[in-house]
Amino acid sequence: MVVGGAVKVGVSEVTQQEVVTPGASEPTTGGGMRGLLQPLSSLSFIRTDSTIEGTRSGSTMISSAPTGKRSYRRLALASRITLVVFLLVLATLASLLLYRVLKWNETRFAKEQFVSMGDRASQSVLNLVSRKRLSMASFSAVISEQHPNPEMWPNVHVDGFGRIVDVIAKSGLHEQMGFAPILSYDGLREWEDHAYAYFLSRPDYFPNNTAVNPPFGRGVWRIGPNKTRVHDNDELTRDRGLLLPVFQCCIDNPGDRIRLFNLYSEPKRRKAIDGVINCTRSLRERYLFNESVNRFPDYSCGSQTEFTRIVRFEHRGPAAVMMQPIFPADDPWNIAGIVLSPIVYDEIFEDVFDRDLTGVHAVLESEESKYTYTITDGLVESFQKGDVHDAQFNDLAQSTYLTWTDLEDIAPMPRLKLTMYPTDGYIKAYSTDNPLNAALAALFAVIFATMLFLLYDFFVRSEISERRQLLDAKRRFVRYVSHEVRTPLNAVIMGLACLRSDLDNQRLVNSSEE
Repeated sequence: MVVGGAVKVGVSEVTQQEVVTPGASEPTTGGGMRGLLQPLSSLSFIRTDSTIEGTRSGSTMISSAPTGKRSYRRLALASRITLVVFLLVLATLASLLLYRVLKWNETRFAKEQFVSMGDRASQSVLNLVSRKRLSMASFSAVISEQHPNPEMWPNVHVDGFGRIVDVIAKSGLHEQMGFAPILSYDGLREWEDHAYAYFLSRPDYFPNNTAVNPPFGRGVWRIGPNKTRVHDNDELTRDRGLLLPVFQCCIDNPGDRIRLFNLYSEPKRRKAIDGVINCTRSLRERYLFNESVNRFPDYSCGSQTEFTRIVRFEHRGPAAVMMQPIFPADDPWNIAGIVLSPIVYDEIFEDVFDRDLTGVHAVLESEESKYTYTITDGLVESFQKGDVHDAQFNDLAQSTYLTWTDLEDIAPMPRLKLTMYPTDGYIKAYSTDNPLNAALAALFAVIFATMLFLLYDFFVRSEISERRQLLDAKRRFVRYVSHEVRTPLNAVIMGLACLRSDLDNQRLVNSSEE
């Protein structure tokens, strides 16, 4: 029998086997020393051939083992590479997803902040406009009480105009305030005499050439052909029916050339004035026919013009003229004049935004035109005509009306809407490197964990390999010892068995002879 590449020969097999000695003609069953030697030599011969065959067979088995191990190792290596690639791809996708989610959160936070800021800014602008409106109503009430008798109008003036306007203008944040009485064409000459008499009565305040305009000289004026000043007392004036010359105004420049300019001669101003007059007439009719109607506040029927040109503030962008009706105290429903104040729209954004705010488009929209302001560091950086905001932020528009619409159903008036939009700069101001850092940190954490896994796997495989090599060495040692020691022992045992057999045979022979 062949075991582990060696021949195992049992005692019974050897004793019953016929051994043929090389060169002998017939088998020998043993007897004496010659019988002992012949089996030994024969067994040696048999062992040698069997060992050679066993060794060849074992070599075939051993040579096939490395091939299987190499296949296993290649499969294990491919599995590890696949696992590593899968982990890296999964980590990359997860990092990209994390980056997108964090960036989306930043953008959402920026939009929420803009909506909140837009609400506060809109309310601040409305408060500012309301403050101007109420201060103008206060000035209107002062004039009303100074000249309560409607028969005195339009030949009136405001005593202490400079002091009153200085206080009221500061309370309403007005840069200028003025007063214009309403007069008819027939009363124009009489009122002009009254106006120049007032100017001459204050030589310490009004220059000698106050309201004197070449080439026509004294009188109410309008802008004529080629942008020249003409005396507004012709047929065109008669056809319009009304005049509203600027009388008292311009506390910082008593000789301002705007004096005696007929506001009603300019289309945009005339539209706003008509709205104020029609509003007061409609309220008067409601009150006269139904005395149960609650009286509207004194600041009702206030209005303002469309965007208009004001030479003094032209460099600051679009402007308008705010207007408030004046009612004599004894006839509260008969409009006798108008309080006016220019508003330059860049001033409504002062102290509205935080100083670190950048990247807002504020679009002012009237019925006829639009202007876009760019807010940088909380202030107006520039303006341009038209709506140039980024359309991708339309869903974040924060709109409010700056004109008074409480009596719009009574008399149509110009409407002005303010809409605020963010810009890319505003959104980027809330953008940080945190999403990128978090995504890279997650990716590097997975890579680091993968490297630790590979390192652990390497040490484990090294230990297993060492143990496998030790086990293979033990097995080879056992096979070697089995082959090199057990086979001679079998021969010795076989020889002793033969010797014992001979001795037993000899003993039997001796016993039979006796």
